[in-house]
Amino acid sequence: MDVSSLGAARQLIRRGDDRLPRHFGQGLRGRVIVRAGGEGGNQGFAGAAVQQMAGSGGSRDGIVIVDHGSRRAESNSMLEEFVEMYKRKTGHEIVQAAHMELAAPSIEDAFDRCVELGAQRVIVSPYFLFPGRHWNKDIPALAAAASAKHPGIRYLVTAPIGLHELMVDVLEDRMKYCVSRAEGRADECDMCVGTGRCREIAVVQRKQEQNHQIGLESSISPNAS
Repeated sequence: MDVSSLGAARQLIRRGDDRLPRHFGQGLRGRVIVRAGGEGGNQGFAGAAVQQMAGSGGSRDGIVIVDHGSRRAESNSMLEEFVEMYKRKTGHEIVQAAHMELAAPSIEDAFDRCVELGAQRVIVSPYFLFPGRHWNKDIPALAAAASAKHPGIRYLVTAPIGLHELMVDVLEDRMKYCVSRAEGRADECDMCVGTGRCREIAVVQRKQEQNHQIGLESSISPNAS
């Protein structure tokens, strides 16, 4: 079967066929290309995008990493920090942060900036865990509107993070750190700075320990009924 078309690739994905391009593995099997557009619409582009995401394409890509957006400035600034981390780790030159709503920069702002910096294709990557309405409808619609200003610039919207094996390590690391903080063995993390959550966790932890101790003492007291 020819896997140059997205439809053919999806059929192989559903069957778990090993003839998929190599980049469909590594924990993201079948979830790389989910929306495609740009000049000429979807026809013929989706198959090319499948191949180019493997690194065989020669276009200069711009990347827009988009989260939901928050009224809390500290939350929005974390995306900026993640984008800088992503750039350092991957070496990609054109990477912009965007918020779907509630805060700037918008997807349109980030898309524009990628084009200004010389991107020939814009990859919009949702910084979301699981697929939902925002990924399925809202973000593709916003990306399409942004691309309309730039005829000739291709774009695609990738899948959310999803069931990637590395997320197990991330979650385990986060839980261990929070437990260490609650037990007084670690400092407040970047996630909780300014929220008071770490203090709340520590207070709850102490109360639970006190109640547990009281329960133990009551159970061994000779006056206990």
